Amino acid sequence: MFSLVALAAAARRGHRGRGSSREILMSGNFVRDPLADALKVAIFVVTALAFVYSRGYLQARRLYRGEFYVLGCFAALA
Repeated sequence: MFSLVALAAAARRGHRGRGSSREILMSGNFVRDPLADALKVAIFVVTALAFVYSRGYLQARRLYRGEFYVLGCFAALA
């Protein structure tokens, strides 16, 4: 949960203090703008909510293992 909060905070303050609000990297293959940052924050928040709500389900079925959270974090970063 801490890593998701840290990533959301880093994505949220990505453009503050810069002159341009849009960055184009890797010969135009990667574009970073405020909408991309907002969507990243939304993905991290939804992932955190999924972790919170799935805990009871996983414990009731004895599936409460660490790999669920690792796979969820990898899916959020992909």
